[in-house]
Amino acid sequence: MAKAAAGSYSWERKPGYFLAGGRQAASEEEAKKAVEADPERLMGYTVSGPLVYTCEHGSVMIRIDGYCSHVLACKRQVVGPLFEDSYSGEAGRVRFQGGLENGKGGEPWAEWKRPGLGLYDRPGLKLYGSIEPDDLKQCSVGDCSLIASIAALAEHPKALIKLFGPSARSGLAPNGEYCVCLWDWGKKDWVRFRLDDRFASKTGELQAAFAKLSDDGEIYPMLLEKAVAIMAGGYEFCNSIMPTWALGVLTGCQAVYEFHFEAGAWTGWRPEYDGTSTFASKSTCYEGVWQDGRNGKTPRDCAAMWQAMQAWDDQNNLMCCGARAQGKSDKDDRNGVLYMHAYSVLQVKSNIAGSGQSLVQLRNPHGKNGKEPDLPWKDHDENWLRYPAVAEDLDWMEGAWKPDGLFWMSKSDFFTYFNTLYLVKCDLQSGEGSKEASICRMGCGRKVHLSKDGRRFNTCCKACACGRGHNKHCNSLGARLAEEAPLAMTMLCRMGCGRPSANGFDSCCRTCITGRGHGPKCDSRAKAAAGTRAKPSAYPAKLCKIGCGRQANPGFDTCCRTCVAGKGHGPECSARADSIRVDPSSASAGKAGAASSSLPKLYTTGEHCMFFSRSMGKWVPCRIKACRGDGAVELDVKPGCWLSAAEQAEQLSQETTFKPAPMFQVGEALEYDSASQGAWIPCMVAKARDDGAVQIDVKADYWITATEQTRKLKRRPLC
Repeated sequence: MAKAAAGSYSWERKPGYFLAGGRQAASEEEAKKAVEADPERLMGYTVSGPLVYTCEHGSVMIRIDGYCSHVLACKRQVVGPLFEDSYSGEAGRVRFQGGLENGKGGEPWAEWKRPGLGLYDRPGLKLYGSIEPDDLKQCSVGDCSLIASIAALAEHPKALIKLFGPSARSGLAPNGEYCVCLWDWGKKDWVRFRLDDRFASKTGELQAAFAKLSDDGEIYPMLLEKAVAIMAGGYEFCNSIMPTWALGVLTGCQAVYEFHFEAGAWTGWRPEYDGTSTFASKSTCYEGVWQDGRNGKTPRDCAAMWQAMQAWDDQNNLMCCGARAQGKSDKDDRNGVLYMHAYSVLQVKSNIAGSGQSLVQLRNPHGKNGKEPDLPWKDHDENWLRYPAVAEDLDWMEGAWKPDGLFWMSKSDFFTYFNTLYLVKCDLQSGEGSKEASICRMGCGRKVHLSKDGRRFNTCCKACACGRGHNKHCNSLGARLAEEAPLAMTMLCRMGCGRPSANGFDSCCRTCITGRGHGPKCDSRAKAAAGTRAKPSAYPAKLCKIGCGRQANPGFDTCCRTCVAGKGHGPECSARADSIRVDPSSASAGKAGAASSSLPKLYTTGEHCMFFSRSMGKWVPCRIKACRGDGAVELDVKPGCWLSAAEQAEQLSQETTFKPAPMFQVGEALEYDSASQGAWIPCMVAKARDDGAVQIDVKADYWITATEQTRKLKRRPLC
């Protein structure tokens, strides 16, 4: 028999138990040999008369007379005494009514056991491994809001790992002691819980009664649920957790929002909790709720809501959703969509691969064998074959179709079946584990590719990795290569160095994109393209702000003083005009205002303006996300789509009353660099102004400008 590093194997017989989801074997002897040959994947087998089934780890054990299960157990090796916290077992019965397993009274019923010591006796146990949403499985307590929130956070592994403190290690703690940090709404600060790895289970059972071990043997889902149950007052209080409360507890960000669809429109607000309840907020705030900073009472249609969801997903915010209905419970469903049940919103995709199809990926916190909707774009649906480009773009092929609670849904179906959205506006982008947080290592400036299960690559696509430009799969990440192809050789590097971009890329070389100068390949290409002109490195880095299409004078944001005065261009400016002018014929010297009247306005990164959406038939506020050397711009409301100079004349306007949202939200916990105390001190945002300035509680009546905030304020660390 095989041996595991954590300990030796032994067979345990469980009469009256059935292991669900097994694969039939020819005989009991064959099943036993299969399990012993692959103990890291198979946990045991079930026998009922002549029928024998082998079962993988993660299979649910159900009490059914007439069945007998045989489990291959691998005991955990222990050296020295194990830590016991003051919340579990006998100690918890003093602290909580009816024990931690209850909280509201009643008779204590749980056996508190440790993984590898009577609970999940299997090899490969660990605190965490490759963290992903599929690790989370809700069980016997109705905490779908909490489990869905943790699953959403699992898309950002680094942020989740921080909850276990700076000294967290992936393996099990030798003494069974762990630190879990959660945000306390009452104290407005992080609090630490010293926990052991004992979990509640029913008498005689080998699995936890609440959140389950992940298929990969990770216990972090159970530890996080246990810590939240302690904070709430017992597992029974987890039934009434709101997703916004949970999202704040997990991220430390008080900028949580709830949106409802009623009377044909979406409205939203920010609930403010005081630590006395997991569901009831002490007050609500409507200011600055929408993406453009407008009041949450301003109604938005479904098209605008989808646009907002897309922007929030692009900004790596966490979202959950639900279907509210009077007189319904989570036992009721509509075409497989459960009422009064929280789902994780994992991805929002618009016009996928240019197909016109917009989909959202959701996850049922029940996990494996959890109910999935019987709607278009379900697993095995004909749409996946009808739109192969969509399936390829989403990496959602036949091998990904399994009963795991993860599913895709069309934009129209989402708004048909769901009427509630929960959001936390928390910047989880920094860090290696974040979703779409890093740039392709080839230096093309595009984001790295992500598989459907959240696995990150270090390049954007295979073609780029092989030096062949970008393939159509990379286009789905926002490249729009087909439109850029004619400009591939003439377009200037987007970094502003003045050199032509590499063929198929929007920058000249990988060293330039990372701010380290230029590589030898870039130098040779730049010299060949320069001809008789001055050295490319001496080129100005930006275009004249007047909009004439000429390069700005070095050290200035305009080309010459006559252009600024609207009198055309002086002779010294004409001598410097080059081939990147949008319309050279319009820049004739001496014709006052000729350039400004015939050329489109040029925009700068970060500038706020108005964009005319043809799909919505109206002007909407937007922000310039990026600018290209040829004058094209990318907008935050249309990520991945470059708007040409000609299109800007029709669809962009600088006349706007839009005001940017503040960098920090009211109620957010920060640290302030106090000159009087000579240290960073804890603080909280008390007020925010439309121009981005904020007031903090430790420095009342003083507005800290957006410029000052970069030096004086920072977000409070997790631990």
